[in-house]
Amino acid sequence: MKQTICTIPVSDVFTEKNGCPFCNLRKKLETSYAQYITGDAKMEPTVRIATNKVGFCKEHFSLMSQIGSRLSNALILESHLQYIIDNCFSDSQNPKAIKSQALHGETLAKSCFICENVDEDVKRAMETTVKLFHKDESFKKLFLSQPFFCLEDFSLLIKTADTILKKKEFIEFADSAREITLKYLRELKGDVTHFCSMFDYRNAGGDFKNSKDSIERSRVFLCGPFEQGSSSD
Repeated sequence: MKQTICTIPVSDVFTEKNGCPFCNLRKKLETSYAQYITGDAKMEPTVRIATNKVGFCKEHFSLMSQIGSRLSNALILESHLQYIIDNCFSDSQNPKAIKSQALHGETLAKSCFICENVDEDVKRAMETTVKLFHKDESFKKLFLSQPFFCLEDFSLLIKTADTILKKKEFIEFADSAREITLKYLRELKGDVTHFCSMFDYRNAGGDFKNSKDSIERSRVFLCGPFEQGSSSD
């Protein structure tokens, strides 16, 4: 496969064959953006303006705290908090203006600079994946060897393919992605069923086989990777 700036990230995560490739790509991108923001970029006016206006979700605030220094995070917060003061709490007796500011605050509370950039990068990676599947035979083999796609990314892949491919190509791609995901899903469901059956008194002392971590694997398939240390209860 001829590598380009667009294909390298896709090729790298597909070569790993360790879970859903797009989930792995997201984790790498999240770390990269957190390092970028808390590094020298924190002093770049264009970056600071963008982060002021969008903010960060709680997961990525946590990641930034782990990766960046306390001073780096404080500098980012200093101007972001001032932006909120200026745009969501400006002195006004006009009910319409007060409600508008409150709505702006609600939007800020739900937006995230890292989420938006990662989502855009993953979108482009999916577009590259769909195109490579039909243009590069070596990549197609790599695609077909993936262990699974999580539920969200499987759905996004199909949606992406539908906007790019003609009907015949779309059906081939969709069938391939579906076969990979459904095979894994059936095995996963079987493991969960076996796990449940082991709590029947008639199976006391039996072999759990591959079912011991079936709950955790199901959560990853349904929701994506969880942060290290998250409860599995």
